[in-house]
Amino acid sequence: MEDLVAEGVEYICSKSSDLISKLYLEAAQYQERKENISLARKYLSLATKASNKAHNWKIWIIGARIEARIGSQKSSKSLIEKALFEIPQKKESIGFIEYAKY
Repeated sequence: MEDLVAEGVEYICSKSSDLISKLYLEAAQYQERKENISLARKYLSLATKASNKAHNWKIWIIGARIEARIGSQKSSKSLIEKALFEIPQKKESIGFIEYAKY
């Protein structure tokens, strides 16, 4: 999977940073489902580096869900709080719903 992601990133590297970010985000979610949390975290980190900073809040929320799933409530809550500072006003309800889980 790691090689496939690298090849995909190389292919679309000149196309769009949003596409690269989405690819890393999908890879992170895939690795989370396979319970490979360290690799999921790596891909989330790469997604934040590749994304438009205005979209990082989505990555923080997905990261928070992964952390909550593995029982790391403190990290999860921290990521949700980070998302709430960056989330657009029109999308605040999403952040508050996630935050209410804690």
